[in-house]
Amino acid sequence: MPAVESSPLAVTHRELWEVVRDEIRNLIIRGEFVPGERLVEAVLAERFGVSRGPVRAALRELEQVGLVTSVPRRGMQVTTFGRADIDELFDVTLALERMAAREATESASDAQLQRLYELLDDLDEAQQSDDLRAAVEADLELHRQLMKASGNRRLLKLWTAVSDEIRFVISVVQRAMPDVQWASYNRPIVEAVANRDAERAEQAVVSCFTVAREEIRALSAEAFASCVRSRAREDAASRA
Repeated sequence: MPAVESSPLAVTHRELWEVVRDEIRNLIIRGEFVPGERLVEAVLAERFGVSRGPVRAALRELEQVGLVTSVPRRGMQVTTFGRADIDELFDVTLALERMAAREATESASDAQLQRLYELLDDLDEAQQSDDLRAAVEADLELHRQLMKASGNRRLLKLWTAVSDEIRFVISVVQRAMPDVQWASYNRPIVEAVANRDAERAEQAVVSCFTVAREEIRALSAEAFASCVRSRAREDAASRA
């Protein structure tokens, strides 16, 4: 990991390890920490101006949600997603989204539908302004709200369990393909739910995910792997 200047975190009412966790998560989502990059406790502690304890707790939490992986004799590193990982995440998410879309056609309130349309606009606006973080969060929140609109609490719980991995994949895809306007692919889902058309809502999800899957699989080897080699070369050059 390249040397960085110390940047102490502001103290909040939350536990310090939670603050550290969120900061590391944001750095991963923004691509400053790339797949396969080592996350060294001592370096992170110096960067954030904290002891190693909060960093260790933060890394363990991120490991639980799939953003960080513990590798023997190497320690913690940013999770690397291969084609098989992407396919598994895609299949699980697609199944959840199809069910959510169908159930939302029956249970979504007018306020929830309005919120879905607002998030489509937020996603479009963020992409137009090249605000990656806002675009990622709007995209993720759109699908979270779809889960909530289904009225199925267990469905939301299952989706939440993989939401950080979904966020990570969304961020990589949006960085690699900034010209793809994802709001336009998601809009038919929201429109079908608003029209209370279960069959069309489910088909809209399948259509959206089919496009997403093709795009993700086309770039996965480069976006999720070559960046590791690139950063490794940069590190080697900095040590030379």
